[in-house]
Amino acid sequence: MTKTITIYDVARQAGVSPSTVSRVMNSPEIVAPYTRQKVMQVMKELSYIPSMIAASMPRNRMNYIGLIIPDITNIFFSNIIRGIQDVCEKYGYNWLEFKNSNHLPSAIFAANDLMAIGALKAFAQLKVQVPQEVSIIGFDNIPFSDCTNPPLTTINQPTYLMGRKAVEILLLLIDKKKIKKSIELKTELVERGSVSRWEV
Repeated sequence: MTKTITIYDVARQAGVSPSTVSRVMNSPEIVAPYTRQKVMQVMKELSYIPSMIAASMPRNRMNYIGLIIPDITNIFFSNIIRGIQDVCEKYGYNWLEFKNSNHLPSAIFAANDLMAIGALKAFAQLKVQVPQEVSIIGFDNIPFSDCTNPPLTTINQPTYLMGRKAVEILLLLIDKKKIKKSIELKTELVERGSVSRWEV
Protein backbone atom coordinates (compact mmCIF):
# COMPACT_ATOMS: atom_id res chain seq x y z
CA MET A 1 0.00 0.00 0.00
CA THR A 2 1.34 3.45 -0.95
CA LYS A 3 2.05 5.66 2.06
CA THR A 4 -0.02 8.83 2.24
CA ILE A 5 2.24 11.87 2.24
CA THR A 6 1.38 14.36 4.97
CA ILE A 7 2.31 17.94 5.70
CA TYR A 8 4.70 16.62 8.33
CA ASP A 9 6.57 14.58 5.73
CA VAL A 10 6.98 17.67 3.57
CA ALA A 11 8.12 19.77 6.54
CA ARG A 12 10.65 17.17 7.65
CA GLN A 13 12.23 16.78 4.21
CA ALA A 14 12.27 20.52 3.56
CA GLY A 15 13.75 21.27 6.99
CA VAL A 16 10.95 23.64 7.98
CA SER A 17 8.02 23.56 10.38
CA PRO A 18 4.56 22.24 9.40
CA SER A 19 3.19 25.75 9.89
CA THR A 20 5.62 27.04 7.25
CA VAL A 21 4.37 24.43 4.81
CA SER A 22 0.82 25.52 5.58
CA ARG A 23 1.72 29.15 4.92
CA VAL A 24 3.29 28.20 1.59
CA MET A 25 -0.02 26.60 0.58
CA ASN A 26 -2.36 29.26 1.93
CA SER A 27 -0.44 32.55 2.11
CA PRO A 28 2.68 32.11 -0.06
CA GLU A 29 3.26 35.84 -0.30
CA ILE A 30 4.37 35.99 3.34
CA VAL A 31 7.00 33.26 2.96
CA ALA A 32 10.55 34.09 1.87
CA PRO A 33 11.05 33.19 -1.84
CA TYR A 34 13.92 30.76 -1.13
CA THR A 35 11.95 28.89 1.55
CA ARG A 36 8.82 28.91 -0.59
CA GLN A 37 10.60 27.38 -3.56
CA LYS A 38 12.33 24.82 -1.35
CA VAL A 39 9.02 23.66 0.10
CA MET A 40 7.41 23.63 -3.35
CA GLN A 41 10.23 21.46 -4.69
CA VAL A 42 9.75 18.94 -1.88
CA MET A 43 5.99 18.92 -2.49
CA LYS A 44 6.62 18.11 -6.12
CA GLU A 45 9.15 15.39 -5.28
CA LEU A 46 6.74 13.78 -2.82
CA SER A 47 3.70 14.17 -5.13
CA TYR A 48 1.91 16.26 -2.52
CA ILE A 49 -0.32 18.08 -5.02
CA PRO A 50 -3.65 16.54 -3.88
CA SER A 51 -3.08 17.80 -0.36
CA MET A 52 -2.28 21.28 -1.63
CA ILE A 53 -5.53 21.34 -3.57
CA ALA A 54 -7.49 20.26 -0.52
CA ALA A 55 -5.86 22.97 1.58
CA SER A 56 -6.88 25.58 -1.00
CA MET A 57 -10.50 24.50 -1.36
CA PRO A 58 -11.89 26.33 1.72
CA ARG A 59 -10.71 29.61 0.22
CA ASN A 60 -12.09 28.72 -3.25
CA ARG A 61 -8.79 29.82 -4.70
CA MET A 62 -5.54 28.08 -5.56
CA ASN A 63 -2.38 30.17 -5.66
CA TYR A 64 -0.74 27.78 -8.08
CA ILE A 65 -0.17 28.02 -11.81
CA GLY A 66 0.58 24.85 -13.77
CA LEU A 67 3.31 24.83 -16.41
CA ILE A 68 3.89 22.12 -19.01
CA ILE A 69 7.09 22.23 -21.05
CA PRO A 70 8.59 19.63 -23.43
CA ASP A 71 12.29 20.29 -22.78
CA ILE A 72 13.71 22.22 -19.83
CA THR A 73 17.23 22.06 -21.32
CA ASN A 74 16.17 24.28 -24.22
CA ILE A 75 17.25 27.87 -23.43
CA PHE A 76 14.07 29.13 -25.10
CA PHE A 77 11.93 27.44 -22.45
CA SER A 78 14.37 28.34 -19.68
CA ASN A 79 13.86 32.05 -20.32
CA ILE A 80 10.09 31.61 -20.44
CA ILE A 81 10.18 29.78 -17.11
CA ARG A 82 12.23 32.58 -15.55
CA GLY A 83 9.68 35.16 -16.68
CA ILE A 84 6.82 33.06 -15.31
CA GLN A 85 8.63 32.59 -12.01
CA ASP A 86 9.36 36.31 -11.56
CA VAL A 87 5.73 37.35 -12.09
CA CYS A 88 4.38 34.51 -9.93
CA GLU A 89 6.62 35.57 -7.05
CA LYS A 90 5.60 39.21 -7.48
CA TYR A 91 1.90 38.40 -7.11
CA GLY A 92 2.18 35.69 -4.47
CA TYR A 93 1.64 32.72 -6.76
CA ASN A 94 3.64 29.53 -7.09
CA TRP A 95 4.10 27.53 -10.27
CA LEU A 96 4.13 23.79 -10.67
CA GLU A 97 6.12 22.30 -13.53
CA PHE A 98 4.55 19.22 -15.14
CA LYS A 99 7.95 16.78 -16.55
CA ASN A 100 5.87 13.89 -16.89
CA SER A 101 2.33 12.36 -16.84
CA ASN A 102 2.12 11.80 -13.06
CA HIS A 103 0.07 14.96 -12.43
CA LEU A 104 -2.10 16.02 -15.33
CA PRO A 105 -4.61 18.85 -15.60
CA SER A 106 -8.10 17.92 -16.76
CA ALA A 107 -7.83 20.20 -19.77
CA ILE A 108 -5.58 22.69 -21.54
CA PHE A 109 -6.85 25.82 -23.30
CA ALA A 110 -3.92 26.94 -25.45
CA ALA A 111 -3.46 30.54 -26.57
CA ASN A 112 -3.29 29.42 -30.21
CA ASP A 113 -3.47 26.31 -32.36
CA LEU A 114 0.29 25.96 -32.76
CA MET A 115 0.71 25.75 -28.99
CA ALA A 116 -2.16 23.26 -28.79
CA ILE A 117 -0.56 21.12 -31.49
CA GLY A 118 2.71 21.30 -29.55
CA ALA A 119 0.85 20.02 -26.49
CA LEU A 120 -0.62 17.16 -28.55
CA LYS A 121 2.88 16.20 -29.66
CA ALA A 122 4.30 16.40 -26.13
CA PHE A 123 1.54 14.21 -24.71
CA ALA A 124 1.99 11.70 -27.53
CA GLN A 125 5.68 11.44 -26.55
CA LEU A 126 4.63 10.92 -22.93
CA LYS A 127 2.10 8.29 -24.03
CA VAL A 128 -0.74 10.34 -22.55
CA GLN A 129 -4.03 9.79 -24.33
CA VAL A 130 -5.94 12.81 -25.65
CA PRO A 131 -8.80 13.30 -24.89
CA GLN A 132 -9.17 10.27 -22.59
CA GLU A 133 -6.64 11.55 -20.03
CA VAL A 134 -6.45 15.25 -20.86
CA SER A 135 -8.50 17.49 -23.15
CA ILE A 136 -6.87 20.12 -25.40
CA ILE A 137 -8.45 23.07 -27.14
CA GLY A 138 -6.72 25.62 -29.37
CA PHE A 139 -7.56 29.09 -30.61
CA ASP A 140 -7.37 30.17 -34.28
CA ASN A 141 -8.68 27.25 -36.37
CA ILE A 142 -5.67 27.31 -38.68
CA PRO A 143 -6.08 25.23 -41.88
CA PHE A 144 -4.33 22.06 -40.68
CA SER A 145 -5.82 21.97 -37.16
CA ASP A 146 -8.15 19.20 -38.33
CA CYS A 147 -5.21 17.09 -39.56
CA THR A 148 -3.79 16.36 -36.10
CA ASN A 149 -4.31 13.13 -34.18
CA PRO A 150 -6.84 13.55 -32.73
CA PRO A 151 -8.30 16.45 -34.74
CA LEU A 152 -8.00 19.64 -32.70
CA THR A 153 -11.00 21.27 -31.06
CA THR A 154 -10.48 25.00 -31.43
CA ILE A 155 -12.02 28.47 -31.60
CA ASN A 156 -12.52 29.84 -35.08
CA GLN A 157 -11.57 33.49 -35.54
CA PRO A 158 -13.06 35.50 -38.43
CA THR A 159 -9.61 36.27 -39.88
CA TYR A 160 -10.92 37.58 -43.23
CA LEU A 161 -13.25 39.99 -41.47
CA MET A 162 -10.44 41.02 -39.12
CA GLY A 163 -8.36 42.05 -42.15
CA ARG A 164 -11.23 44.02 -43.66
CA LYS A 165 -12.02 45.83 -40.42
CA ALA A 166 -8.38 46.68 -39.83
CA VAL A 167 -8.09 48.47 -43.19
CA GLU A 168 -11.47 50.16 -42.80
CA ILE A 169 -10.35 51.60 -39.46
CA LEU A 170 -7.02 52.66 -40.95
CA LEU A 171 -8.77 54.52 -43.77
CA LEU A 172 -11.00 56.31 -41.26
CA LEU A 173 -7.92 57.38 -39.30
CA ILE A 174 -6.25 58.65 -42.46
CA ASP A 175 -9.34 60.74 -43.19
CA LYS A 176 -9.31 61.90 -39.55
CA LYS A 177 -12.77 60.50 -38.93
CA LYS A 178 -14.15 59.22 -35.67
CA ILE A 179 -13.72 55.52 -34.98
CA LYS A 180 -14.98 53.12 -32.34
CA LYS A 181 -12.58 52.41 -29.49
CA SER A 182 -13.12 48.68 -29.92
CA ILE A 183 -14.82 46.31 -32.31
CA GLU A 184 -16.09 42.91 -31.26
CA LEU A 185 -16.18 40.10 -33.79
CA LYS A 186 -17.94 36.80 -33.23
CA THR A 187 -15.93 33.62 -32.72
CA GLU A 188 -17.13 30.03 -33.10
CA LEU A 189 -16.35 26.83 -31.22
CA VAL A 190 -15.25 24.10 -33.64
CA GLU A 191 -15.74 20.76 -31.90
CA ARG A 192 -13.43 17.95 -33.00
CA GLY A 193 -11.77 15.05 -31.24
CA SER A 194 -9.33 16.54 -28.72
CA VAL A 195 -11.88 17.33 -25.98
CA SER A 196 -13.91 14.93 -23.86
CA ARG A 197 -17.39 15.86 -22.77
CA TRP A 198 -17.88 16.14 -19.02
CA GLU A 199 -21.19 15.73 -17.28
CA VAL A 200 -21.76 18.81 -15.10
